[in-house]
Amino acid sequence: MRIEEIPITAIQPYKNNARDNSKAVAKVKESIEKYGFKVPLVVDENYVIIAGHTRYEALKQINEETGKYQTIPCNVVSLTDDLAKEYRIVDNKISDLSDWDTDKLTLELKTFETADEIAESFNSDIADIISESFGNSIKPVTKEDIQRKEKELNEKYEREVKDIKTKLVVCRCVHCNEPFTVRKEDLE
Repeated sequence: MRIEEIPITAIQPYKNNARDNSKAVAKVKESIEKYGFKVPLVVDENYVIIAGHTRYEALKQINEETGKYQTIPCNVVSLTDDLAKEYRIVDNKISDLSDWDTDKLTLELKTFETADEIAESFNSDIADIISESFGNSIKPVTKEDIQRKEKELNEKYEREVKDIKTKLVVCRCVHCNEPFTVRKEDLE
């Protein structure tokens, strides 16, 4: 990986970028302003963006407003034109395959005392997205809620461990007598 600080004026958006990110730019800008810029753009050797168009547009706005981010950390990669095109599509499309683990997200959100605290911690747009995505079910957390969720997760973990253990056999090496495990099906 070759990370370089590249002047923002030298970076070029890919002219045929098939993803319309215009609705996301303001939210990414707010995120960068709050948390900082953490993920470098991916560019080719001519500084044409392969991945990171939304971050670039957000950084460009911040730069115009504040003068910050006159240079941007970029991962400069050497790909053929065809591989760069494929990567652009895959990078944009693969997030569509992800889903939220609502149990884990609920646990994370419940670490906030109230819905107001969530709204204060996230900008209002993000809090609105969370509410829209998960209904207006964000409510004050209780110790009982946390204990119930911890119990559920512990039971799930113990069931999975038990299931794995029933499929394993502990053996000993004939040479050094060290124990090791193998799957039962491998012994048959």
